[in-house]
Amino acid sequence: MFKPFDLFYEKKFPNEENAESLEEATKEWNTLENKKKLKFIKKAEKKYDSSLEENPDTPPFHTFLSSRELDILMKSYGLPDKLPANSKLYYIKKKQDEAQNNIQDDQRLDEVLKNSRIEAENEFKNFTEAEKNALLDEYHLKTEEFNDKFFVFARSIPENRIVDYKEFTKRKPEPIPKEKVVKPPQITKKRENAKELHKKFTPFDVFLEKHREDFDSTDNLKARNEARSKFKDLNDKKRLKYVKKAETNYDEYYKNSNEERPLFSTYLNKNELKLLLESYGMPDSVPNSFTAYYYRLKTQEGMMGMKEVFDSLKKLPADDKEKLQKEHTSKYQEYLIKNKQFLDSLPLSRLEDYNFSKSKQARKSGNSTTMGSPSKKLKKSKDNGKSADEILSLDESD
Repeated sequence: MFKPFDLFYEKKFPNEENAESLEEATKEWNTLENKKKLKFIKKAEKKYDSSLEENPDTPPFHTFLSSRELDILMKSYGLPDKLPANSKLYYIKKKQDEAQNNIQDDQRLDEVLKNSRIEAENEFKNFTEAEKNALLDEYHLKTEEFNDKFFVFARSIPENRIVDYKEFTKRKPEPIPKEKVVKPPQITKKRENAKELHKKFTPFDVFLEKHREDFDSTDNLKARNEARSKFKDLNDKKRLKYVKKAETNYDEYYKNSNEERPLFSTYLNKNELKLLLESYGMPDSVPNSFTAYYYRLKTQEGMMGMKEVFDSLKKLPADDKEKLQKEHTSKYQEYLIKNKQFLDSLPLSRLEDYNFSKSKQARKSGNSTTMGSPSKKLKKSKDNGKSADEILSLDESD
């Protein structure tokens, strides 16, 4: 009833309704440029809003839209394109956009984007400190521009579209449909089965392969159990050697492969992933709140239980508390700088592992960091100095 495609179909085939016309209309709709598609989305939106007064129980408008249609609608209200997470990813995207603008053959798009990503990553590795700082300044400028545009968007979006924006932040981008291209058969190396790959990419199996002769030669199960026990007793420094060897095996295998690859982190346990990231300079985290920082200090000193820790915080003399607060601020700022340097130095494939590990932690704790919705507080002028994340936060009371 309120689907943009239905309105498009009615206009294109006003007196027809059959499988052939539906197939033709669907194909044309999928390739229709966004500017033309927006006309039907806006028409559907107007029809929906008009009917809402008489039918207040109608589901939200976004339920009638695909992810791409919802994206087009939000962009019509001024939603800016999301910025990459850091200056390195910003540079890679910038180079990919340039390559995409110069492409002549759309069928080579995936290949061109892949090559430009690799080229940009290699260029970034060779940047001087001055070049990295200049790029960081450019990235900060783009961030400020994004925040300004986002603020305008947050003020201009109609109140009855806020629930649709909330849904928009949860949806994954919809892949752009491509015409199927029949590729000539290629001679490729025989793919190793999943079990053999697992042995190459898992630190324990790398360890077992190197020391197989040290364990029972007649019983594989017994040998694995003995090796597992020995591997568990390794200190972190020795264990890291096998993590790095597994990483080398993984990177070498997928370097010139077009196969769909799982993240390397899926072959590692939590401690092994931590060792891997620390080998690239990941700093120890510092809680962003003083209370959490104090709680960590006291539990490290041997205090047991939250109540005991917070009772001691209440009794803490003002001078001691102020001293600890300054210490926390200094350490947290130092952590932010080190973490920024660490993220900028990570290879792209390891950055994917890092982001995946952080998303898992967020899901476990229930603290997903997706953008929320514009609230009525935006209408106050004191919000002008805030960043986009501060401006938009999920208002659960809505």
